[in-house]
Amino acid sequence: MITVTKTPGKLTVSGHAGYAERGKDIVCEAVTSQVQTLTESIGQLAHEKPVFSLSSGFYELDLEELGDKSLFLVSAFMVGMRLLQDGYPEHVKVI
Repeated sequence: MITVTKTPGKLTVSGHAGYAERGKDIVCEAVTSQVQTLTESIGQLAHEKPVFSLSSGFYELDLEELGDKSLFLVSAFMVGMRLLQDGYPEHVKVI
């Protein structure tokens, strides 16, 4: 299961969806795409440099230094994660 947690200081995405075998897991790919879009959008649209950690099955974004535009993008990301949770509740959990 992929767990998405947003606290006042950070956003964490961890785990693996387990929806299908590696390379065919559409839930994992959807989350990965959203994470990449968020990170790039903070840089390209909000003109800020996101501070994040990324490894297999783990992403953490520091929210403490982000401005209003970037935080709005994070809110949009959370909408997308809740939609994925609604569609795949056994594979995505938003806390």
